[in-house]
This record gives sequence, C-alpha cells and structure tokens, in this order.
Amino acid sequence: MDALKQLLVIIIAKDFSVSSRTLSRLAGSLVSMSLAMGPVVRLWMRAMYRDICLAPCWDQPIRLSSDSCSEVLFWKQNFDNSGYPIWAPSPKVEVLTYSGAGGLGCGGFAVHINGKLAVISWSEEESGRSSTFRELRAIWYVLESYSEDLRGKEVCHRLTT
Repeated sequence: MDALKQLLVIIIAKDFSVSSRTLSRLAGSLVSMSLAMGPVVRLWMRAMYRDICLAPCWDQPIRLSSDSCSEVLFWKQNFDNSGYPIWAPSPKVEVLTYSGAGGLGCGGFAVHINGKLAVISWSEEESGRSSTFRELRAIWYVLESYSEDLRGKEVCHRLTT
C-alpha cells in the first residue's frame, strides 16, 4: 500500500509526465488489490491502460492524457477513503419468489431482510389459474408480506421455480 501511495505522489510531483513503465507499476499495484477494492479498479484504470498501450517505449517519459490524470487524482484522493470502502455491494434488497408448477402454493425470501421467509398457499380459485398468473401472484404476495421492510428501498426481484 505504501508503494502504491508513493507511486501516486511521484506521478503527481512529476506533473503527470512519467514513463509508461512507472504508469504500468501503478496499474499493476491497483490490479493486485482489485479483489479487495472491487470493480471500481477496472473502471478507474481504462485511460491509464490506453496511455500505456500508446507509449512508444517503456522508459521514455510520456505526458499522461487528461483522463489518466483524472484517474491518478481519483486514486490519490480515494485510495484510503478514510477507512470506508470505495466500492460496496448494491443496497438493493433482493427478493426471491418460488412457485410450484403443481399449483399448491408459493414461497418467498427477502435476502437482505433478516432472512424472513413468507409462505403462501393458493386459494382454490388461484390454484386453477395459469402458472404465469400464479407466478405473478406469488411476487405480489411476497412483496406485500415484506411491505414494511421494503418501504423506500429499491428491490431486485428474481423468480425461481
């Protein structure tokens, strides 16, 4: 981590005019930490990769593109991020619904809401309806059963059978 921070300081101190070898060292350091930092690494290195590929040789200083300069500054400002993750999983609540083709009932599970499970049995009228109707009804019942927990949240729904 200290080596990465030092590379950032060097690149900025040299007014963004460094060899592609130095820029490659920075890119390699970031890639080596990508499992810990998440997909933000790949997104905030594209211009650096482009500058590395366009360089005429490894050791001749090149002037970084404005996009690469922005990426270097992003990493300088956000690498530590005051102890908070740069990238975090989606805050969406995932709701899974299950419905059986036999028409007996359905169930649902909200993944990020204390692992609560909702199980609903079909009425006689509903069990005679189409499987598409029952699947849509299952979604409705599960979302309705979690309405208080889901209020104001974005929901990602996945249907499994």
